[in-house]
Amino acid sequence: MFVLWVRLSFDGNIFINKLIFGSDGKLIDIRPTSYDWDDDGKIRGVQGKNTGLRELCVKYGVPLEDSVFVGDDDNDFKAMRIAGTKILYHSCDPNDKILGDGCRELPTGVKVIMENDLMKVVDLILRPTNFTQNDKLPDKKPNFTQIKNKPKGNSARPFLFVTANAHERDAFHAHFVHTQDNYIMGKRYELGTFGKYATAYIHIEKQGPNDPEAIPLVSKLIGKLNPVAVVMVGIAFGVNDNVQKIGDVLVSEHILPYDYEKIRADNSEYRNFPKEAGFQLLNAFRDYYRWKYDLHDSQTSNVWVGAVLTGSKLIDNYKFREKLLKAFHKNNPIGGEMEAYGIYSGCKFYGVPEWIIVKGICDWGYNKGNSDKDKHQIIAANAAADYCLHVFNRNGVFDDLVTNKR
Repeated sequence: MFVLWVRLSFDGNIFINKLIFGSDGKLIDIRPTSYDWDDDGKIRGVQGKNTGLRELCVKYGVPLEDSVFVGDDDNDFKAMRIAGTKILYHSCDPNDKILGDGCRELPTGVKVIMENDLMKVVDLILRPTNFTQNDKLPDKKPNFTQIKNKPKGNSARPFLFVTANAHERDAFHAHFVHTQDNYIMGKRYELGTFGKYATAYIHIEKQGPNDPEAIPLVSKLIGKLNPVAVVMVGIAFGVNDNVQKIGDVLVSEHILPYDYEKIRADNSEYRNFPKEAGFQLLNAFRDYYRWKYDLHDSQTSNVWVGAVLTGSKLIDNYKFREKLLKAFHKNNPIGGEMEAYGIYSGCKFYGVPEWIIVKGICDWGYNKGNSDKDKHQIIAANAAADYCLHVFNRNGVFDDLVTNKR
């Protein structure tokens, strides 16, 4: 039989599956790429469809909110959550776990097509306002709102997650189950679940600890919510590319603020003391031995727990990074970032003892403008978010925190 093969020159544009057609135009084979399946233990590939969608958007300069993802099973949900238009297509097998009593919640805003008619997909993309989620559903509608594992804790005291970069936001959203929007000073924050726990989430538009649109706004939200704990998840720079790698995850045992510096005639001295992360959060995040996260180069991500440099400077200078490493050499820094001191300050002011910084390594504090910048940030953000999910998916891991009344 003659088979129409996909040309190798086109392979770089295929991010999920290659479709192989016979000479009669009928589909005869599906060949998975490294992005097929999700990164939830059933790994056929390395990162999952959600990462494939992100990288496709980066490659062509298309915002995620302008993307369309069509799937037919719950292993497509992570990619659906980050897509602008999400379509669940022809998932009408009575044995399909999406329709079962213990089904997972559908991504927010998903459109459901129960008929085996691809033109419905085209119509929905081209004329979305003509389609409602009730179109052509079965007489007995499946219950899409059940969640097998109910979130722990009083919704009045959620965990609070914070991101400050678009790739961080997309990586967290791939795992976050959104239920509603709220506002603080006109800024939207979200409520839902992350892993097994009730969660609030806010994405700040500006980096660093001082901009009023950034960390100070988060501090107000901490005061409003009185969260169980605060987790900053995202990207950071590493300090030793001989032992660390892009996609390794840094966990703050304590942070090292470097903005407060006494300048002398012949030297300088950093005046701020290390700030210790939350005791119970740190206990949970130290337990990384059962976590496995595959990176693009067939390596796995490692977790580094230690001191994290933090300050308001976006460091892209080898000499300045080395100056900081020398000044804080007794603390053995494992990396650095920009928002941790603001998170610490907000928690300290409002009496929230549990906070932590969890960030993936995306660069080395210099040469940030290289051609792989976006790719490395995506890898780093996804590794950090996945490790957070691994921790928050453990049964009972934070039950003591949730039931503890401050």
